[in-house]
Amino acid sequence: MKRREIGKLALFSILALLSGPLYAAEKLIIKTDRERTMKVFAHRMRVDDPETVRSTYEYFAPRFSLPPRVNLSGLRDTLNFYAEQNADFKNRKPEEFVDHSLLDELEKEGFFKKFGG
Repeated sequence: MKRREIGKLALFSILALLSGPLYAAEKLIIKTDRERTMKVFAHRMRVDDPETVRSTYEYFAPRFSLPPRVNLSGLRDTLNFYAEQNADFKNRKPEEFVDHSLLDELEKEGFFKKFGG
C-alpha cells in the first residue's frame, strides 16, 4: 500500500470514529422527533409540499438502523452490479469491504443504548 493510500485510510478511519456518535444521535432524532426531522427534510430537499415531505419521512425513517450497520445484502447487490462492468468485483464478498467489529464492541458496551438503540 502506498504512503498516500495509508494516509487516506487513516483519515477515513479517524472521520468514521468521530462521526459515529453524531450519526447515532441523528438517527435517534429521525426515529423519535418526526416534526423536527420533517422540517429538516423539507429544507434539505427544498420542498414545500407537506405530503411529499411526509411520504419521504415515512419511507426513509424506518430504514435507518441503530447501531448504524451497512446492509450486507445491499452491498452484495452493488458488487454484483459493478461486477458486470468490471471483473475485479466478480466473486468479491461484502465482508471484504465492511468491518462491524467496532460497532459490535460499542454495542456490547451499551454505547447505543444511550441513543435508544
